[in-house]
Amino acid sequence: MPTYDFECPVHGVFEAFRTLDTFSDKIECTVDPDCGQIAEQIILPRRMRLGNAYLPEITYFEDASGHVILAGSSNDTAPNGYVKKATGLLNEQRKLSSRLDSQDRRLFNEMMAGEQAYLSQEISEQHREMRGMMENYSEIAKDYARMAMEKNNKESSIWDRSGDKLNFGFLKVLEMDDRG
Repeated sequence: MPTYDFECPVHGVFEAFRTLDTFSDKIECTVDPDCGQIAEQIILPRRMRLGNAYLPEITYFEDASGHVILAGSSNDTAPNGYVKKATGLLNEQRKLSSRLDSQDRRLFNEMMAGEQAYLSQEISEQHREMRGMMENYSEIAKDYARMAMEKNNKESSIWDRSGDKLNFGFLKVLEMDDRG
């Protein structure tokens, strides 16, 4: 049996199987048996269909550099410098998804580069402070502090971050030694 698309004023678009001998361009809504509304046959472009389901259009905004922002709804207006676009094709939606993933990865990597620079600076500063404090230590304490700093340089997990403060170095080694 051929499948035809109909649109009910209450329930929207639906499909109905119709034989040629029962075909009519107007039928009673089959979405809800209690509806009773008359649905008219409509012709949908094939690009809107995926099997028996309809692909909703995705509305998004794109600027001249290719940066994409998803719209909250198809009625949203484009921000300044952006052009409103929409897609209902499956392959276009896959490309858009891939572009958004790539954009998110790039933003994440930029954020992590800044974080890494901050951590490197903090570690260097802590090492300078430790070396300054070591001048007043006994020889045994200096040896232990050097060992802790070497261990700190070899094991990145020896430091932790809580809030905006980094805790690492020989005090962390002492904690680890106490735990076994």
